[in-house]
This record gives sequence, C-alpha cells and structure tokens, in this order.
Amino acid sequence: MAKAVEVLESAFSAVDAGDFGTYEGLLHPEMQLTVPGRSRFAKTYKGPEEIMAFFGSLDEASDGTFKHDSQSVYGDDSTAVCVYKMSAVRNGRKFEWDQVNVYQVRDGKIADVQSHIQQQYEFDQFWG
Repeated sequence: MAKAVEVLESAFSAVDAGDFGTYEGLLHPEMQLTVPGRSRFAKTYKGPEEIMAFFGSLDEASDGTFKHDSQSVYGDDSTAVCVYKMSAVRNGRKFEWDQVNVYQVRDGKIADVQSHIQQQYEFDQFWG
C-alpha cells in the first residue's frame, strides 16, 4: 500500500474509533486544510489546533450528526485522493453531499488537504 494511503487509513481508523489524539498526531505541524465556498466554514485552516477546532465546530453545528464515509482512496507515497459521501443534520434538515479531498503527506503526516464539494451551493446554504 502506498505511504499516503496508509497515513489516511490510519487517520480514518482513529476518527472512527473516536481516538482524536491519534488523529491529531497524524497532522503535520504546518498542515493546512482548505474548505471552499462561502459558508461560515469556508477558509484555509492552519495547524493541527485550528483544524481540530474546525471539526469540533462541524460537530457542534450538526449536534453530533456530521458523518463521513470514505468510498475509495487512491494514492502514492506523497499524494492521496479520497472520495467521500458526507452527511449532517442541522435545524431538523438532513443534507448529504459528495466530496473529494486531495491530500499531501509529508514526513508521514497529513500536510495539506484541498476539499472539493460537488454540491457547493447547497453546502454553503446548509451551513450558513
């Protein structure tokens, strides 16, 4: 298995197990996560602390209903692409969307994530 894919699989396993300490340990100290669009979450998050706070905000805004389901992961030693089905419930409304993330792995840790959301307009409306 390619190194970048191994790192992502470890990250997914940690999140699925609720082991956010292990997940945070897989984030490069200079990691960046870019969320596109115009929602309140759209920006480039920098560093593990800011990225963990972002995920906490998603969880809070969805009353704990935010879910990700990785459909497939492809990659080599430094780059991976993951196709997701995502969902959340907010204000009594369920929203499901398709998302592709492009990951860069450096020094065995996730260093950069670029998110691409298929239903961007609806995503922005849902999160406000």
